[in-house]
This record gives sequence, structure tokens and C-alpha cells, in this order.
Amino acid sequence: MVRKTQENGYSLIELLIAMAVFTIGTSVVVFLTFDANTVSRISTERTQAILLAQEGLEATRSIRDNDFSDVTNGYHGLAIENGHWIFTDIPDTIGKFTRTLSVINTTAGSGEGGISSGGIDEGSNDNGLIDVCVTAIDSNKNQNTGFGYADSFSIILKKPDNHSWTVTFDTPLVPTDDVLSDAPGLDATCIHNIALPYGRYSYRTESIINGANNWQTPKYNDQYTGDISTVNDFFTYNSNVDSDGLIDVFEDRPNRSLVLLNQLTQVTTSLSESLSIKSVTSTVSWPVNPTKNGSVQFVGYFTDWKHEQPTAGECFSVDLSNVDFEHGSSNKIIRYIWISNPSCGNQVEIKQATISWDKPSTKLTKFRINNNFLWQDNNGVSSGTIIDLDPSQMLQLGDSFEIDQMRWNKSIDDTDVEVTFIMSDDSLVTFTIPELDD
Repeated sequence: MVRKTQENGYSLIELLIAMAVFTIGTSVVVFLTFDANTVSRISTERTQAILLAQEGLEATRSIRDNDFSDVTNGYHGLAIENGHWIFTDIPDTIGKFTRTLSVINTTAGSGEGGISSGGIDEGSNDNGLIDVCVTAIDSNKNQNTGFGYADSFSIILKKPDNHSWTVTFDTPLVPTDDVLSDAPGLDATCIHNIALPYGRYSYRTESIINGANNWQTPKYNDQYTGDISTVNDFFTYNSNVDSDGLIDVFEDRPNRSLVLLNQLTQVTTSLSESLSIKSVTSTVSWPVNPTKNGSVQFVGYFTDWKHEQPTAGECFSVDLSNVDFEHGSSNKIIRYIWISNPSCGNQVEIKQATISWDKPSTKLTKFRINNNFLWQDNNGVSSGTIIDLDPSQMLQLGDSFEIDQMRWNKSIDDTDVEVTFIMSDDSLVTFTIPELDD
């Protein structure tokens, strides 16, 4: 009997233990299932919030495209009216989500400079230092962020052993330094104290990504002969020792600077009047649980792209209605071509021309506008040669001038003549003079 009682006692204890283990196990499974469902729900809600925040920026883009003036500063929601997105005065709600769009003016963002290709460190103790700066200004010498007119500006520094580094400045540019005494406030974005071993370095021409036509030809100063004070202290690439593409960093000159000048061709008024940029923050929030809220946020930048100034080429007009040979010239001179700037406040500047014809033995010798010889070469040039106009031809609003002499060394009859003008903003205008006969 004792033995039987002991066996029954052990069975009761085992039952109690089993029940406890089962209860704990069940609780864990229930908890894990609940927790997994919570994580899944939060993940799904966050994905929905991201889509709604992105939709906020796309809706703003649609509003901008319809009328930039409707992208007003302040806090807004969104609604659809007559099939179009509009801003509302209060945040909009979609189920449990609340969406708020914050709109402000901005002229600078988080643009920074950076060095690619693994940094600069060759284990030398005799390092010199180079500062690299980009200045981007409008026609009134106001600092421009570059945003909306280019994605980035970059320059390559290179050693004779072909080891090179690319220094890149993304837009919007953030001014850090005052380089130009004739420009207001901070006017350059710089990377300071790039450590380099002593030696001779070269730099290539600046690269402007997505928007090079918005800028005049870049100018340079590596300060070999003097400091920079005004825009007149910059030079076209390889035109003198201050822009020759070489920087010597040695013990007697351990600290050097390279500054790149970019002048916007499209802006003719002050920055605040000419380039309007709106920073739009799209925020979506929602209750995750009774004590915690979730939130996602996207930021976009929007410009008044419909009202940007036209290119020089778009401002240009050509009248060929009276084109003919000059009388008594043995068909060597074409004139009576009128060029004008009929509608644009921006001045039009013609810096180069390419003239093509189908008479291999005939060479162009002179080019004249409004009684001013802008180019001449007694030896002549062949068809398709780019000629530099010196001085370049300027046309202000309403100006109209005659191309009164395109001269060849032989008769230019019985062939089409194609003329391409290259403007200061690198836009092109091409027109064809049909073959003329005497």
C-alpha cells in the first residue's frame, strides 16, 4: 500500500508540472503570434505612410506644373477638385493617417563638396594643402545655389603617375566663403585643406552634370600669380599661368587654392526675383498604439520651371528674305542677312560661327556684321571650320543688324551655305542660305 501511495503522489506532481509547462508554452505561443501580427501591422502601416508621403510630393509637382503661384508657403493638406490636386488649409486624413505638407522658400540646401576615388593619402609626411572652391553667380553676382540649373560641379586633380581624385560639389550649393569683393556676401563653396604630398598636380576642365548649357564657359584661377578679388581675376582654361591646368605644391608654396567661376546665363535679375525655389516637406503620421505615433517624412524641391529665361538661341531671329550677293563682288560676298533679338530681355551673344558649303577649293576669308569685321584670315579657312568672333556680337532687346559681308576667295554661287552660330550659353542657331546665282 505504501508503494502504491508513493506512485500516486509522484503522478500528481508530474501532472502539475506538465500543466505549468503547457500554460507557459501556450502563453509564449500566444505572445509570439500577437507580436508577429503587431510587427506585420506596423510594417504594413509604414509602407502605406511612405506611399502617401510620396504621393504628397507628386501632388505638389502637379500643382506646380499647373500654376507655380499655387505652391504657397504654409502648412497644407491635399484634396482633388475638378480632377486636379489642390492645397487645403488643414492637413488631410486618409483612414488613420494624417498628411501635412509644409512649404517654404529656400535658396540653399544641403549641397556639400566631396572627394571620390578613395581619398588622398599616400603616406607622405611632407604634405601640402589645396583648397578647391566653386563659385556660382547670376548676372548680378549674387550667389546661386545651382539647384534647378545643374546636378553637380566637379574637377579632377591628377598627379603625373596618373593617380587622380575627383572633387565634386552637389547642388544646392551652400556658400561657405567670401571670395569676390565685388559680389555680396558669401559667394563660394569650398573644400579646405585637402592634404597632398608635395609635387606637381594638374587639373582638367570643370564638368557640369545635367545643365552645362545653363552656364557660361567656366573660368579658373589657381592663384599662381596673385589673389582673387573680382570676376575679372578668372580666365578661360589654359589662357595663362593662373588657368594653365597646373598646380605646384612644394615646400616654398605648400598652401594652394583652385577656384572655379560659373556664371549663370539665364538669370538677369537678382536671385530673389529670378530663381524661386520651394522646399516642400511631406509628413504622414499615424497612431501605432494608444501611447505611440509613427511618422515618415519626404522632402522635395520645386522651381518655377515654366518661367525660366529662354536660351540665347531661342531669343534669336534671322531674316533671309533679301539675301543676295554684293553687287560687283564676282559672287564672292554674301550680304543682306538680318539678325535680331526681337523679344528677349536677355542679351544675345554670338561667340563663334561655323559656315559650311560644297566647294572644296573655295575658302572663307572674312566675316562682318554691321560694318565691323569680327573675323578675318587672309589665308582663308575650309568649309566647316569653327571661327571665333572677336569681339563677340551682342544683341540687346530690339537690336537688328545686317550680316553685311561673308567673303570667300572665289565665287560661292551654285551651292547652299549653312551657317551655325554658337552662343555664349552654348545654345546653337543654324540656318541655310539657298544656293544663289548671279
